[in-house]
Amino acid sequence: MFAIKGKTLTSIITDGAMAIRNAVRDVFPEKIMLGDYEISVFKHKWVQLIEEFGFEDKPWVNNMYEEKHMWATADIREHFQRCVAHLRFKEFNADYESTRGVPVMQTCIELLERFAAEVYTHEIFLLFQPFFSRAGSMRVLNIENNNDCSKYIVCKHGRPDFLWTVEFRQEEMIFMCFYLRMESFGILCEHL
Repeated sequence: MFAIKGKTLTSIITDGAMAIRNAVRDVFPEKIMLGDYEISVFKHKWVQLIEEFGFEDKPWVNNMYEEKHMWATADIREHFQRCVAHLRFKEFNADYESTRGVPVMQTCIELLERFAAEVYTHEIFLLFQPFFSRAGSMRVLNIENNNDCSKYIVCKHGRPDFLWTVEFRQEEMIFMCFYLRMESFGILCEHL
C-alpha cells in the first residue's frame, strides 16, 4: 500500500500463484466481484460448458471453478485498453515534444551528450543527463580480462570505498553494470 500511496486499486491481475493470492487477500481485504450474470445463470452456463466439451473428469477445470472468486471479469478489458491508449498518447506526445528544440548540453563531452539527446526523448534525456554528468567523476580501479569478458571495478573519484562492477562482453558487445539501473529503469548509469 505504501508504494501506491494508500490508493485503492480498481483491479488486480495475477497468474494465480498462491503467494500472490495470499498477499492480495491480506493487503486488499475489501473486494467486490463484478459479473455479467446472476450466480444461478453463471452456474447453469458453467455446467453447459463442462458437458459440451466433456470436461467432467478434468481436475484442473474443477479446481478452476473452485477458485472462481479470484477470476477477473471482462470489465478489466476496458480498463486495460484505456491504459494502453493513454500510454500510446503519452509516448506520441513525448516523441512530438522531442522534435521541438534541443536540450541544453551540460558537459564538455558535447558530441556524446548530443547523441544521447537525439536517441532519448527530451523527457528521458533530462532523467539521464545528471547520470551522464556524473560519469566524468568515475574512475576505473582495476580491469580483469577473461577470454571474451572484461570486468572493470569502478569507483567515484575520491571515494574508493564505493565500488561498482561493470562487465563488457566483447563478442556480444554488451556492457552490464551490477548496479542494474539500465535493467530497472532503461537509463544508462554513470558507471558505464
